[in-house]
Amino acid sequence: MIPRRVILAAAAALASLAYAAVFPLSPPLPGERARVIDGDTVELGPNRVRFWGIDAPERIQQCADDAGRAYRAGAASTAHLAQMIAGRPLSCRPIEKDRYGRQVAICWANGDWLSVNARMVLEGMAFATTDYDRLAAIYLPLDAIASARGHGLRQLRCQRPADFRRSSR
Repeated sequence: MIPRRVILAAAAALASLAYAAVFPLSPPLPGERARVIDGDTVELGPNRVRFWGIDAPERIQQCADDAGRAYRAGAASTAHLAQMIAGRPLSCRPIEKDRYGRQVAICWANGDWLSVNARMVLEGMAFATTDYDRLAAIYLPLDAIASARGHGLRQLRCQRPADFRRSSR
């Protein structure tokens, strides 16, 4: 039997590398320290960068634990990202611009082999989403692993961020 750690590493590596076969290489955004906006958006120099293929809870979004107590999921996701990239240069490969003019990109912290995008999903602090690009399905296995293991926000009752945004309008 193959150890779970090996399967996990293989799935994560495929998710991080698969985009290269699909997207033409764009010039990377400069590697520098980022300012975290929320769990799926950072400022990198003059660029606001949204992580491709993932959706983190909104800053005001709350989830509930098994006892029904409110948990500040958006704040937790933001803090988790800030801790993950704290003091480390962030390098990003832009894929496109979104309707708000943000770069949508896959990013790595300090040359880590696993992208920040994939790591946020795998650690249960963001959800894989194909709402904007079906190719982002490469993160769905990582989402399933996070859910099965109850990582991060997956141990709570959370509304998907897109559903939260729709219900908040």
